Amino acid sequence: MLALLAGVIAGYQTSKMVTMQLVLLRPGENSTPLTKNLQEVAMKRHLEGLEALWSAGKAVAVGPMEGSDYAGLAVMDVNSADEAKDLMKDDPFVKSGRLKVDVLPWMLENTFRKGKKFLDFEKVYFGILERPDKAPSYPNQKSEEMQAGHLANIQKMAKDGILAAAGPFLSNEKRRGVFVFCTNDLKVIQKAVAVDPLIRAKRLELKLYPWWTSKGTVVPYKP
Repeated sequence: MLALLAGVIAGYQTSKMVTMQLVLLRPGENSTPLTKNLQEVAMKRHLEGLEALWSAGKAVAVGPMEGSDYAGLAVMDVNSADEAKDLMKDDPFVKSGRLKVDVLPWMLENTFRKGKKFLDFEKVYFGILERPDKAPSYPNQKSEEMQAGHLANIQKMAKDGILAAAGPFLSNEKRRGVFVFCTNDLKVIQKAVAVDPLIRAKRLELKLYPWWTSKGTVVPYKP
């Protein structure tokens, strides 16, 4: 399995690839509701903290996500997962257990741009590639062919102007990598990923989440 991960990373590798930390905010165990006043105070501090990281360049992309799996995310330009966790430890929702922090080292070409206003959001789609629990196995040659087709489809999506960023996680777990789309047209995205050989073979599953981030942050990738 580790050899397979190394092969995937090698397939993505270019001189422009860097490692960043993807911070995923998940619902925590503390579900006790706050009063309206306390909720407003906590949200103000939460947003101020994230905006400070964004203004300082520590977080290159930030915003809330729709769905029950994750509440939001931040792509952090820091050296380690521990550093990213440390930057989030004083967040009021994290400290109170209302949010949990997952940090995944993510290899990508950094195409994110600084938006003009932190809270002037636009909707795009953030896709997390996962390995299904009962993913079928294939002979090495077939696996290599599917991986090559997977990478070729990434290039096609980029050339078609719908893909902003893509890359694998540097960890050997269920979550394998990310597609960031610079369109909010779900049908276009679904059609583009449907031909991916790894998705068709049920080796990967793409979970798509509406993501709101600062306008101008997510732009088409230019291969």
